[in-house]
Amino acid sequence: GNTVDNISDNALDTLAWSNASSLTYDPSEKLIMAWLTADDDEVYCYSLKTKSWVTMLTNVMVTDDTSPQTNSVNYLGDMYVIDTGNALVKFGADIATRDVILETGRISCGNLAMEKAFKDIWVTTVNNTGTLNIVWSIDGGDYTAVTPIVGSGRVKVPIKSKGKDIQFKITNTGADDEFEISDMQLIYRDKRVK
Repeated sequence: GNTVDNISDNALDTLAWSNASSLTYDPSEKLIMAWLTADDDEVYCYSLKTKSWVTMLTNVMVTDDTSPQTNSVNYLGDMYVIDTGNALVKFGADIATRDVILETGRISCGNLAMEKAFKDIWVTTVNNTGTLNIVWSIDGGDYTAVTPIVGSGRVKVPIKSKGKDIQFKITNTGADDEFEISDMQLIYRDKRVK
């Protein structure tokens, strides 16, 4: 159009951009992808769908993971996703067909550049008769040790970590086919520069 939108909102001002930084556009995911430097494999992605910075990818050239893999479709009440083998897979309710890990993207809490003190995450579950395992990763690092969530209800999981973003992965060790995660609430504090 004929207007200019400032999509950085100072979120990326503290990064070490170079005169060799580059931009590209992924039309299938509607992502603007910004490389930090010519040699650096850190790529920051802005979603034109959500009007927000959604992720920071690493090792893009090595893994060919050029965009978040979020391809899914709902058809006649069933959910289908593209798996890692590029096959269309239906989410199933029976144990023979269900093989799902819930994994978030990297959550920056609105500012990709600022360090945060991540305190706790509150997870509310329904119909959880087995054990849910939750792990998290700070700034794209290794996942922490497993923290089990037993039973339904609201449970506080302490994080006590510092970083610029956090990512969660949740797996289920039981044979549940009806459990729900109805709410996740992340408690954090910005680490302002003094």
